[in-house]
Amino acid sequence: MARVGIFGAGPSGIMAAISATIAGHSVCIIDHNSKIGRKLYISGKGRCNLTNIRPDFISNVVRNPKFLYSSLATFSSEHCMKFFESLGVPLKVERGGRVFPQSDKSSDVIDALYEQLNRLKVKIQFQEHLNKLLVADDRIIKAITDKAEYDFDHYIIATGGLSYPKTGSDGSGLKILKDINISIIETKPALVYMILDELGLPQGLSLRNVNVKVLNENSISIADSFGEMLFTDTGVSGPIILTISSIVNRVKHLNECKLVIDLKPALSLDLLDSRLIRDFESKNNMDLKNVLLGLMPERLINIVLNKANINGDIKANQVSKEARKRLSYIIKNLSFSIKSLGPIEEAIVTSGGVSVNEIDPKSMKSLRYNNLSYAGEMIDVDALTGGYNIQIAFATGYLAGSSI
Repeated sequence: MARVGIFGAGPSGIMAAISATIAGHSVCIIDHNSKIGRKLYISGKGRCNLTNIRPDFISNVVRNPKFLYSSLATFSSEHCMKFFESLGVPLKVERGGRVFPQSDKSSDVIDALYEQLNRLKVKIQFQEHLNKLLVADDRIIKAITDKAEYDFDHYIIATGGLSYPKTGSDGSGLKILKDINISIIETKPALVYMILDELGLPQGLSLRNVNVKVLNENSISIADSFGEMLFTDTGVSGPIILTISSIVNRVKHLNECKLVIDLKPALSLDLLDSRLIRDFESKNNMDLKNVLLGLMPERLINIVLNKANINGDIKANQVSKEARKRLSYIIKNLSFSIKSLGPIEEAIVTSGGVSVNEIDPKSMKSLRYNNLSYAGEMIDVDALTGGYNIQIAFATGYLAGSSI
């Protein structure tokens, strides 16, 4: 039996504690919050999207998907569902394979985990912050917190990334690991809104069934996604924007790129032009801006017309062929200048962290220190929205705890 110290009481740390205790070890969790699962509490907008059962799970992992093969095989989405149902949490599957508690309350998930920790007699020390790890040769010999010093047999670091620091993810664990020469991949915001370098955006306007892509400075597409998006006061957000943010967050000179929205992806440029010809002929004495009400939301019309350099007050029968062609093109290529992604503190998840080259993927153990393991968001893996990131946290935590 080993004495195991786990730093971090998020989903990965909790699962590591449970699996390590079941494996016969004596476990102590240390966390600087006053309760477990602070970030889990706000996940899924408070509903806790705790996993995803899509068969193409791994294709939704953005960074280092192959690294996760062993952990996801050891603790799969199906294992996750059975685990929570065994704790008395009824689950439901929603669109896209997303799994939630039937109650739609993340507190039910957290309460069940806390009760399981208590049943297993896992010791938890709250409001205690890890400050330093001391090493000798290839071992961690001591962990120093703001309250005490510990000499565990094995250490699991599960302190999270830098997203939502108010939940405890302040990046301090990564700094501590860097101090003992662990390779840390630069952190970036992932699943975050995008700030546009544009004025007069239609704040609050939601678009469905649109295609969005990002073009680099050479007008080459580097990311695209189809679905729903939303204009904000500073830019754009929504599911497809969050997806794109995780793909482009390491692009240099993102402020030289363009966000391009295809408002009518089901129509080719020629078919759209034919549609405009029919509309203009049937409503030839109507103001152009009113004719376009049948094609797009009213709040987008002036933006589209301005970018096409067309006066919306002219009659439909006054629109030249050249102007109509420009209009067709803009409807399928509504372009905005990108300023930046939102800050990492407001991102749903952190991209980057402990390099996967530092970790044995079959055990989550450090390849540098033989009594150190890692779990969760602090590892350089991240995925798209839909319960994937929480499942990764559970899986890596489970493997870290069961492999000691």
